[in-house]
Amino acid sequence: CFANGAKDDSHQASGNLSFVHSFGSAGTLKAMCQGNFLQNRTHYYGTSSTSDMARTYRLGPGINYSFSNDLFYCNAGIGLHWDKSSYERNTEHSTAPWGNVALQYSFNKKNSISLDFDYRKSIPASSYRSASIVQSNPFMSYTGNPSLVPYNSLQAEGTYVFIPNNRFSFSAYGWVWMVDNRYVFCYEAGAEGILRTIRQPMGDYAQWQYGIKASTRLFNNNLHLSASVYMVQAHNGMPYNWNKAKLTASASAYYYVNNLYFGASYDCPEDYPDGCMVGEW
Repeated sequence: CFANGAKDDSHQASGNLSFVHSFGSAGTLKAMCQGNFLQNRTHYYGTSSTSDMARTYRLGPGINYSFSNDLFYCNAGIGLHWDKSSYERNTEHSTAPWGNVALQYSFNKKNSISLDFDYRKSIPASSYRSASIVQSNPFMSYTGNPSLVPYNSLQAEGTYVFIPNNRFSFSAYGWVWMVDNRYVFCYEAGAEGILRTIRQPMGDYAQWQYGIKASTRLFNNNLHLSASVYMVQAHNGMPYNWNKAKLTASASAYYYVNNLYFGASYDCPEDYPDGCMVGEW
């Protein structure tokens, strides 16, 4: 391997201006504007002796409304993100909406349901935009992509909880994360070895999970039993082009005797995707 290093000089400033008005039992409304500035200057030494400088500006006006009573809770926000990113001679402007909603409803003291949604765009890390080529070993080098732009992501989650008494509980849930206009690591073979680059746009990425959990306490709460079963699935588009799934289960049992307890647990082998930039499972 080769010895490489980097010295980073970063500056960041952020601010948040907001106005809040309460309508009493009808909820609370907040108008806001968030601002953020980030500058990264990086000097590489070793197999690459160059310097990078990247600047990012983000302005995010929006509104948020929240409401709650004995049975229902709601928190919702919408707005815009205006971004300006520059790396060397490359400058990118973009405007995109952002939004999030959190809802929870209790049918009674035993049953409740909750839903969460979040949509936004994510700014690429400054190191991902670097054009410097760093050699990690005689066969592999890596670089970034100065032309990267933010990708869009949507995350949603739902949960149902059933607690009939203080000895038993049950829940079912589902969760999904989707990425559009994503950038990924790609590997190119050349005369001097393999170069890892970052390309955009590539195929869509989606990852989701759903399952159930249950627990109970027996014999005057001395015996604790719990179990869960869930499915993990993912779609990884171009250039990796695969769809995979894994069913996983776990269980545990513990018995308490005064200040002592005895127990055992079992977990199935787990499989999971390693993020949206790579093709690993």
